[in-house]
Amino acid sequence: MVDALTLLDRGRRREAHGDDRGALTDFEHAAELARTVDDPSTEVSARAGLVRLHHAAGRGEPARVELERIDDRLASASVGSIARAEALAERSLIEMERGDDARGPLEEAVALAAGGGTTEQAHRVHVRALIYLAQTGRLRGDYGAALTTLEQALRIVERELGVESQEAADVLNAIGILGKFSGDFDAAQRAYERAGRIITGLYGPEHRDMAAIYHNLAGLAHARGDPAAAEPLARRSVEIREGATGPDHLDAILDRAGLAAILSDLRRDDEAAELLEAVLQDLESAVGPEHREYAVALNNLAAIDQRRGDLEQAERRYRRAIEIKERTHGPDAPALAPTLNNLGTVLRRRGRMDEARDTYQRAIDVLDGVVASDHPTLLAARRNLGRLER
Repeated sequence: MVDALTLLDRGRRREAHGDDRGALTDFEHAAELARTVDDPSTEVSARAGLVRLHHAAGRGEPARVELERIDDRLASASVGSIARAEALAERSLIEMERGDDARGPLEEAVALAAGGGTTEQAHRVHVRALIYLAQTGRLRGDYGAALTTLEQALRIVERELGVESQEAADVLNAIGILGKFSGDFDAAQRAYERAGRIITGLYGPEHRDMAAIYHNLAGLAHARGDPAAAEPLARRSVEIREGATGPDHLDAILDRAGLAAILSDLRRDDEAAELLEAVLQDLESAVGPEHREYAVALNNLAAIDQRRGDLEQAERRYRRAIEIKERTHGPDAPALAPTLNNLGTVLRRRGRMDEARDTYQRAIDVLDGVVASDHPTLLAARRNLGRLER
């Protein structure tokens, strides 16, 4: 008979290879068996894996149920520090994406994992907690702290898990995302490409993590102002992801959202609007209309309204997107800037110059000193404000 720890380890391997269905089955069986034999550490780790998979797929209710079961078991003093760290990290990720400040719990998870031993699993949990902690910094615009955290994670990976490991690719992908948001596009490109080489070498070119790499490379080309180069990358992302996870997985929905934004920049507005309307419906079903990715899709649909001349609808959607971003990122987060800049232009076109001036200035304020001085959104907001000042 297979024991709970063996099932847990197999579930982790299946998760790494992109077999979410098999991983879910193994984690569920591991949790049940561990509970039967009163092994709370293995049960908590297995349930943390279930939380991670359910959350990634946009299945909020099953993730919530597993967190409640974890809470019941964490009362046991025999739960080890690594299991506690893993559970705390996964809970914190969900709280962060709701807009809560998860820095404290994630710092606790990092400390637990760092002091929890020298096994490979301890290092994996340590690195994952550091990636999540860096994400909190990125979301609130503290890009320097986020980069320092990711560099720490990369040192641990290269020393303990290997430069060609799954965890190395995970950290590099996170560094690439940070580079895109901060305006260090060349560093982002290098990080994404290196992560892609690792994933291809480990699992082949059709692995779901390659969908993430293509999605991110497309987003980077989009940010550089080259939507024509971004489109085939985005379509490749959708193709791989839907083949790996099916079209209803949250990541597949977000891949389609990314493609729609690129089509919008290519001025293929009818195609982009149809796709964005479907994405909004899918996001509402998967994660609800208060999720930060819902705000991103709203912003992109509002840009099409703006080009079509429906300024009232565009303003309404931009303001709704800003409300969501303020709640999920914070009132001074750099993520607000693209929508603020777009809203400023709508206000200018509607003749509300004082409001437009204040909105452009706010976009500048949340970016200035945070992103690279030549960041496209910062330059656009300054250019737009300058036009009003003439």
